[in-house]
Amino acid sequence: EFDKSCEPVAITDRDGVILYVNAPFCAMTGYSAAETLGNTPRILKSGKHDGFLYHEMWGLLLSGQPWRGELINRKKDGTLYVDAQTITPVKDRDRNIICFIAVRHDVTVQKHEEQERIRRQEELSFPVHIDRLAEQAQSAEALLADALDLLLDLSIFHEQGKGVVFVVAPERHALKLVATRGQFSAEFLADEAFVPLGECLCGRAAVEGRVLTCANCMADDRHEHRWLGMRAHGHYVIPVMTPRGVAAVVNLYTASDI
Repeated sequence: EFDKSCEPVAITDRDGVILYVNAPFCAMTGYSAAETLGNTPRILKSGKHDGFLYHEMWGLLLSGQPWRGELINRKKDGTLYVDAQTITPVKDRDRNIICFIAVRHDVTVQKHEEQERIRRQEELSFPVHIDRLAEQAQSAEALLADALDLLLDLSIFHEQGKGVVFVVAPERHALKLVATRGQFSAEFLADEAFVPLGECLCGRAAVEGRVLTCANCMADDRHEHRWLGMRAHGHYVIPVMTPRGVAAVVNLYTASDI
């Protein structure tokens, strides 16, 4: 039956070992049936998801319920793609799970088109929202904090949902942390209360007066600051300019592939 399907299908046993794949699955992933059978879907893992997602997925499946969602997976040639899946448990007459059937779709193109549409809308609406905030703000620091919230609502930053604002403190030749959004450790908050100008990405952006980006903090020599348990992520660091120079720095966290 699945051999005639135009949809990519994979069947695994209860432990996740692949028992069957059809031709569309092989065409989508680049793996032959011989390379796939006896393996597990981990061969497609991209490393873009944490263990909690898979733990939640398997918990649902082993309870006998289907799982629907999207994963960023990796093809045999290394290409990342968005894999929309519906995984259904199959039970025997005694209601015991004997296997899982996963029907998949590569929706990468559709996701990119949707992201571009959203970004175009954001480009049009963002200046209007900023002007409105500027009219209502009670202070410069309040305006920066409100702008941080607005920036984190943008699609490119929404996944991480983390950011900080520094203002320049000339008397200390440093940046002073004045606003945060998202979860940060006590160690981070203590260490980053003041960041020397010229140090790390934020201090550099303040001195250079230009936007700095970082795709992976763990592989960027400009990101000198490290903390226990820190995971790979990216940064988009924006200096806030005035006629007298840089007044503040907004540091937005991104996924490590942006």
